[in-house]
Amino acid sequence: MKQKRRYVISLICIMLAFQLISGTVIYAESTITATAKSDRRNVTITGSMGSSEGGQPVTLRVGSAEQTLYIDQKNCNSTGNFQFQFTMPENLPNGEYDYYLGSRRNGKFSGSFSYYGDTPVQARKIMETDLDIVLSNYVPMVSGTISCFPGKEIEIYAKNITDNKVIKWISIQAEDGSYHFSTTLPSLISAKEYELSIVCKDSSGVLASTSVVIDSSIILVSIDGAVTTADGVYMDVRAKSTNTGLVDKSTTIRGTETVSETIPNLIANAAFEFSAVGYEEYRPGVEGVTCSVVGVAGDVVDVVAKGQNIASFEDRFFVLEYDASQLELVDLFGLSLESTQDVGQEGNVEIVSFSPGCIVFKIHNIDIPDGKVWSGVLNLFKFQFAPNHTGGSVLSIQ
Repeated sequence: MKQKRRYVISLICIMLAFQLISGTVIYAESTITATAKSDRRNVTITGSMGSSEGGQPVTLRVGSAEQTLYIDQKNCNSTGNFQFQFTMPENLPNGEYDYYLGSRRNGKFSGSFSYYGDTPVQARKIMETDLDIVLSNYVPMVSGTISCFPGKEIEIYAKNITDNKVIKWISIQAEDGSYHFSTTLPSLISAKEYELSIVCKDSSGVLASTSVVIDSSIILVSIDGAVTTADGVYMDVRAKSTNTGLVDKSTTIRGTETVSETIPNLIANAAFEFSAVGYEEYRPGVEGVTCSVVGVAGDVVDVVAKGQNIASFEDRFFVLEYDASQLELVDLFGLSLESTQDVGQEGNVEIVSFSPGCIVFKIHNIDIPDGKVWSGVLNLFKFQFAPNHTGGSVLSIQ
């Protein structure tokens, strides 16, 4: 009887212990949202707890549990918002890095950000505009060339704001080449307000826009020009009058800027040159990266191969190399249901060749539009730590 009682007491203690242990990892249903941005080695993570309860603590961890790159905790403000700003370690490979946020009251959140370290920013053209604006006997005529670059679309329209009428609207893409634009606006003798707009966009939305509003009266003609660009986009703009000294301005615009000029309406004839070249900033993809895994003999680890800023998969092979004395391959297609070490194709992934220490693979059936780049998961590989190896191992992919 005593023995049975001791057994019952022991069982109750075990249950209590389990409840105490499990209680330390219970989180509420997540209400956390966050976004991350990186600028060279500097990273900013901004988010909300999803409630107005101020002062709630939130914890941030960057990197895997085996390789924590940054960890911190702070309280959100009175509206439930928070922000972490930190610098990534030196000599860290470029790539995609995961981060995790947690709060007992507000649950968990996980995300990732693209990290480029000290990789220099490059710029590529997204649009180019060269227009001549000629005022002949008070009648404005606009003509010139507009070029759109791969992956982009340009919309151009001329509108009579006073009467709410569209005078002309066109849409051009890169395959249209250098489009010749020409339109004639009604005479400025009558007091009217006109707008000429050029908008460059892609699948993510508007990248850059320029608009010129011409407002005429009996005495004066006022020209208001506004240029707006998205993050990572800038425009070199120049406006110059060719037969008068009225206008000669050149500037580089990021964000939003407005230029206003007033011209006497007594000038019946005038000519202007307007040019705008739009650029978007990017960082070239990394050709080779390394990653580290840590474990004990017999441990199985997942290795995710990711690609960054890939413009085309055509005729491109990826090579994953590892130390075969430290790691043993378990599965070539970690995203499939069955494990295999046989070369072949599963879904979009083709294993071209496999020998201990080296895997060559290729990606199929992913079309990347011209002017776009692709980033994401290429494949998942499963490895096991060799029976005689405990500690770390380094893998590389090119």
